[in-house]
Formats: sequence, structure tokens, C-alpha cells
Amino acid sequence: MPTKLMSCIMGGNPAITELNHMPGRQGGPEVKRMCVVGTGYVGLVTGACLADLGNDVTCLDIVPEKIEGLRQGKIPIFEPGLDLLVARNAEQGRLHFTTSYEDAIP
Repeated sequence: MPTKLMSCIMGGNPAITELNHMPGRQGGPEVKRMCVVGTGYVGLVTGACLADLGNDVTCLDIVPEKIEGLRQGKIPIFEPGLDLLVARNAEQGRLHFTTSYEDAIP
């Protein structure tokens, strides 16, 4: 796994957009639809990083207040830079939040 991607997943530097243009990739990255269950320290960071790589990510959680807060840009955990990463990917339509399994896993 590339060092910067591992750093992002582990909560390091969220500036990983250069990974979208990794050597050996033809025509850019393949976009995938993904669901991440949970929006805590692991799920939210992972979902935001996967979205930043260009994937369409839905984060699923059973706490409606947490999901509504995320939709409003309120980050429920402290992780440096995560607020910017979430905001950027939500604004660009790559990061979504829901409490519905049906919406998250069509």
C-alpha cells in the first residue's frame, strides 16, 4: 500500500490527491461505489480518504444525530485536517452520509 494512502487511513496527512495519478495507471483511477459502516475514528477517516481518491463513498451509521451533523459539516471526532477532507468530498458529491442500509448498499 502506498505510504501516503496508509498515512491517510491511519489519520495522517489528508493531502493525497497525487495518488489519483499513480504511475502505471492508464486513464486515471477506476471509480468504485463503496459503503463504510460506522462514522467514528476508523470509518469516517477511511470513508473520507477513499472519497478523496475519487471513489463514491457512503458512510452508514445508526445514530441519526451523528449523520445529520455530518451532513451539516459537523465532525464528531478530532482528527487534524479531517474537516477539510470531509467538506471537500461532500461538496464534490463523492462522500455521502445515511442511516439507511437500503440507501448505502443498493
